[in-house]
Amino acid sequence: MIVAIPPLVPLIIIILVVSICHDHRNYQVESYGFGSRLSVNPPHNHIHQHQHKQDGVERRQRQCPPTVSLQQLKADVDDVEVDDDDDDPIPYPLLETETIQISLSANTPLAEIITCLPINTRNTKPPPLIFIHGSFHASWCWAEHYLPHFASAGYPCYALSLRGTGGTSAGEGVTRVKIEDHVEDVTAFVQYVVRAETVRLDGCEGGGVFVDPVLVGHSFGGLTLMKYVERYLLLPKDDDDKDSNTNDTALPPPLSISGMALLCSVPPSGNGKMTLRFLKRSFVDSYKITVGLAARKCITNAKLCRTLFFNGTKDSRDSGDTKVEDDFGVSDVDLKRYQGYFQRDTVATIDLADLSKKLPSAHVGSINNDDDGNYGRAIFADRLPPALVVGAKHDFIVDREGVEETARYFGVDGPVTMVDSPHDVMLGRNWREGADVLMEWLEEIGM
Repeated sequence: MIVAIPPLVPLIIIILVVSICHDHRNYQVESYGFGSRLSVNPPHNHIHQHQHKQDGVERRQRQCPPTVSLQQLKADVDDVEVDDDDDDPIPYPLLETETIQISLSANTPLAEIITCLPINTRNTKPPPLIFIHGSFHASWCWAEHYLPHFASAGYPCYALSLRGTGGTSAGEGVTRVKIEDHVEDVTAFVQYVVRAETVRLDGCEGGGVFVDPVLVGHSFGGLTLMKYVERYLLLPKDDDDKDSNTNDTALPPPLSISGMALLCSVPPSGNGKMTLRFLKRSFVDSYKITVGLAARKCITNAKLCRTLFFNGTKDSRDSGDTKVEDDFGVSDVDLKRYQGYFQRDTVATIDLADLSKKLPSAHVGSINNDDDGNYGRAIFADRLPPALVVGAKHDFIVDREGVEETARYFGVDGPVTMVDSPHDVMLGRNWREGADVLMEWLEEIGM
């Protein structure tokens, strides 16, 4: 007997299959830079760049993207004190921004990183900030606003392009990478930053005391950071708890971070539960997420791309007697540029079948043992560093419940912080919303 299948069933099955987590995309570039569209002249020599090859390290200059103007840099540091009696006063910090490809470890491929460092060491303060991108992105997404903003405030900033992106190849012909590959990338990058900052501080006038870095992850980068700390903190607490057969030399070095900030992070359970919630609320929204991310339509469909990442379609708003189209700070030119980057993100993606067996939610307190209020918390939450969890009011991909799940995982109590931004909190007009919360949190934890 042949059973008729309702037309919506295949689509629902597709949505459920891809709902473990949205497909991880990493942008691909033909060369290490971003091409002529991002190659702009430095503003009045106030940003120093380098281009050379030394000790096997390929260095290529890249100015922060054109949206970071001299006026923006001045606005970022309006509060910097200037000694009027100085013969050569510095009105705002000098920043050194460069993009390099470097071998982080023997186990990782040549990796693209962007650094944005205060040149005036008197304005440098700890800790270094390490930025980890999410799906369809790479280190470029932090360079538009966040890197110069926080470096202007004195924080040394480092951003990594994860394996599978154009700047960090996953290997010839490789189309899938495992989450362990990205954890290995982060591990090697953290160790690299520790070494680099130790050397840099040794060379600073008056020296300096190194403070372990703070990790900042966005979207899927947040889940990658969860797996990073899990790698360390699933180890026994004490030597007495270790199995006598444990090979101590094979264990990773101690976790060396001062804090973690997760912005619009994919929750510990991946996107599975969120997709089901979206399906219950709106089949159309669930369809947009599935088609836009899993089928990669956000790369070619401008309207869908705006909806998913940048606060929806352009709106018309009243301005006096006329109506003005509001693009939320992402122009059509910007959007096309971002879609070009997104397309480069789709060569090597996360192995979802493999990830579904290793989600961070496998190591949380059970609802059956919630007498102590540990349901949803990582079983090693008491050993986690200070954490900040931030969501966005206009996020089309990660809902409030997903943000709350991430907060529980890290043991963050109280109402979650929801900023007035879309999913891409670091881009567009409202990028300062998330940046301000992050800056305040850094000050609160004494950084």
